[in-house]
Formats: sequence, C-alpha cells, structure tokens
Amino acid sequence: MTTVEYVYRVDAPAGSVGWRPLGERYRGTVLTDTLPEDAEFVAAGVVRDLATEWDHSGTGVHHVRICVWRDAEGVGPEDAECTVEVQPDLDQLPDV
Repeated sequence: MTTVEYVYRVDAPAGSVGWRPLGERYRGTVLTDTLPEDAEFVAAGVVRDLATEWDHSGTGVHHVRICVWRDAEGVGPEDAECTVEVQPDLDQLPDV
C-alpha cells in the first residue's frame, strides 16, 4: 500500500476579491495509506472538524470552501482534487 499526502486549505468569501485563505490554522496535511481514503474523505474530515468547532463556539455554520490537493497546495478549486463549499442554511439565520 502506498502512502498518499493530501493538503487542504479552508477559504472564506471575500466579496469582489473572490476567496481568501482563513489562515495557517485552517491549512493542513493528511497522510492516508488505505483505500477508500481519498480527497473526498479528507474534505469530509475537515468539514466535520469545522462543524464541531462552530458548534462548540456557538457561532453557527460559516460560509467556507475547502480545497484538497494531492501532494502540494495548489491555487484553488481549478487544480484541486476535491472542493467542498459549506453555506449556512438561510432559513436558520436569526431575524435582524
């Protein structure tokens, strides 16, 4: 079995600029050596960790994009093996 290195980054929307990385805390590397652990598996783990963080902080779901690349971080979703976008449920937002 071959070990595979996946690199992920969490980005947030930045208006007309597009997307911006959330910072070093939201970047990482995951090594896998068993199938079916692939880029989608890594993205799902990152989403799970983010959801846990948001639940503990009480901030609710944030709008983010998770890009996962094989071996090295790329530019964005255009060269990622997997991209997942998470958005808050607009029906669940409090009235302002």
